[in-house]
Amino acid sequence: MAAIFAVLALGLAGGAAAAETDDAAAWKARFGSLAQLAGRCWSGRFEGSDARDLRCWEWALGERFLRDSHRVIGGQEAYSGETWYGWDAGAGAVRFWYFNSLGGVSSGTMTEQEGRVRFDESYGDDSRSATIRSWIELPDANHFTMVSERRVGAAWEPFMSVSYESFGLRPARIGGEWAERWDLVFSTNRDGDYEVYRRDLRTGEERNLTAAPGTEWAYAGGREVVVVSDRPAGVEPGYRLYRLDPATGELDRLSDRPVADSWLGVLPGGGLVVCGHEAGDKELFLLAPDGAVERRLTDNDADDCQPDVTPDGETVVFWSNRGGSAEIWAMPVAGGEARQLTRFAGNDSVPGHRYGGEGPPRVSPDGRRIVWMSIRDGSDFDVYSMAIDGSDVRRLTEHLADDGYPSWSPDGRWIAFDSDRHGGIDLFVMRSDGSEPTRVSDAEGSEQAPVWVPLAQPGAP
Repeated sequence: MAAIFAVLALGLAGGAAAAETDDAAAWKARFGSLAQLAGRCWSGRFEGSDARDLRCWEWALGERFLRDSHRVIGGQEAYSGETWYGWDAGAGAVRFWYFNSLGGVSSGTMTEQEGRVRFDESYGDDSRSATIRSWIELPDANHFTMVSERRVGAAWEPFMSVSYESFGLRPARIGGEWAERWDLVFSTNRDGDYEVYRRDLRTGEERNLTAAPGTEWAYAGGREVVVVSDRPAGVEPGYRLYRLDPATGELDRLSDRPVADSWLGVLPGGGLVVCGHEAGDKELFLLAPDGAVERRLTDNDADDCQPDVTPDGETVVFWSNRGGSAEIWAMPVAGGEARQLTRFAGNDSVPGHRYGGEGPPRVSPDGRRIVWMSIRDGSDFDVYSMAIDGSDVRRLTEHLADDGYPSWSPDGRWIAFDSDRHGGIDLFVMRSDGSEPTRVSDAEGSEQAPVWVPLAQPGAP
């Protein structure tokens, strides 16, 4: 960090000395075609790889510098970096400095040659150093291609080619038809650990509903939100169930019984279907409204988890690997044979840091459809829906980013979900048929797994 501030200090000093004009347009013109990328985000897939690069360009420090932040998704390891571009009056050229999450630093100059933006740089981290040259070509306002070569001996060797498409940098929308009746409650790590927040969709204002060491996720919405938390509770460590009043933030522990960190289903009378650990695997349990265990719903050597319940309380849909791959299943709450609804074994190969298998399933308010997340049509998660019997599968989102953890609005007309299509993980709302996806949050950190709650009453906190 000290190195970054030192470099920026030098850049600022050089910029101040070179302030030959205060005309903003003239200043930005020094950055040439690169200025066209500012104020937008771009997504591109690496040639010959499933990994993709998400990058956003913006003016910074009084619009005297250009900042490019990027993050690689789908690679073997997490990787991100930032490039700062500034005008070097002494050299009469744009210089840049790049810093990445591996500890690597590079610097160089930018020029334009024959309609292409060219970068010449020297790079180094703890494991290697390199001399690199790259070109950016901008065929139109919504696309650009970056090609890079590195020096090997006396020759130049290609090593990277990425074609990017703009997906915008739209601010979060305030208001909307959905905002007249509901707010969203979600989980975010902006404070260092996962806590539960509420977002007013009319104003964009947010309120922290939980604040305790550990991880807290809101797994069921409504007038009372059900939260799974591993906050210190005076009992053995593990996750416990809590009821949360989304209007006041009051939190009451339902039971001392440990549960899995999992979605859950709410029965019409207030009971719950939850996932818990049992003899080395995960099973489903039926809880009374007071949190007492009424009975065990599943009993096998597989993992049964992530349940939801149909509005009539008769059927539970859940995630299970009992058939050899992680799929969505359904069974009567009263007991009986489970039936498999999805059949896509490809999700089992998803790396462990991402959700594995089909799910988690969420049932529509009318009980007719299920919405869930899957990678069945590519290497990125998208949101899908299907009929309650597993037929009529429809893809609702189609994007290079990951779209996931969908949730039905209480009237079934809207679906909230989270997505990293703008770089960070933000909240979105779309119609139940997948049309009109709209970004409704843009705060720091990851905002994930939204659920719907009624509007706060006038005068409420």
